Amino acid sequence: MMPPMTTLLEQHLSESTNPQPQHLYGDMECPSGIAELRQGTNVDDRSLCPWYYIMNHDPDRYPYDLVEAECRCRHSCVGLPPESGTGCEKMWLLLMAVGDNYQTEARRHHRHRQIRTKVVCRNKSIKELKTEWRAYLDHKVLHSSYAMLPFLRDNIQPALHRSTDSRRSTSVNNSISQDCPILISNLDLGGSTIQRSLCPAFVVINQDFRRYPVDLTEVDCHCKERCVGLLPEGGAGCEKMYYNVPVLRKTHMCDANRKYIFKRGWQRLAVGCTCAIVKQS
Repeated sequence: MMPPMTTLLEQHLSESTNPQPQHLYGDMECPSGIAELRQGTNVDDRSLCPWYYIMNHDPDRYPYDLVEAECRCRHSCVGLPPESGTGCEKMWLLLMAVGDNYQTEARRHHRHRQIRTKVVCRNKSIKELKTEWRAYLDHKVLHSSYAMLPFLRDNIQPALHRSTDSRRSTSVNNSISQDCPILISNLDLGGSTIQRSLCPAFVVINQDFRRYPVDLTEVDCHCKERCVGLLPEGGAGCEKMYYNVPVLRKTHMCDANRKYIFKRGWQRLAVGCTCAIVKQS
């Protein structure tokens, strides 16, 4: 049985010799070259813009403590000259509560599912699911942002963040081309970070009718085998960066009220794409 996240975090902090209390995990220095990236295991260390993790503490906010990433390199990307016009920028993830508009949309999806599927149990109402989900969030000792830390992320059981067969992804904006740009000049240089990245991405809706919340937003990479402007034989390609969020998953079992039982679990969502050195076998 895997140890709980709190135990792993306490163990890591007790073994840490870094004098800076905000630093949680990872090297802070910018790598000197590509050769140093090849020694990395996680995408955090193999990216041309590698990062480490810090504690974001705010006593006037709840949760007080959140984990976020910090760039190891401030200016040019590792292995690329400054005159290439490239640099490292942060990609932001906005953490928000589920709103009334979403609940209305999710309710419509659930009704649609009830009509098309012959079931033995009854579906729980959106209000019941919302209450159960919030209880799950309140029960968690650590905020879900802690699951970004590699030594905690790797201990999340794979079965708990696996999507069901009903999952599907739909592009938010169908007018945006999903092709991989060939040259840096082909990027939307006036767009957002994910549009100007050497591994540009587009936003999709991750929809799963057997999960609560039903609809979650994530990204997909335009490029898979190479980074924009770099040759494939350079040993670098685009990889997704993930964030784990708590969800409820519908089981095939019923409770005493003949309603479906939902199990607590995780959903892994891609929040960005980064140009990284291919992992060594």
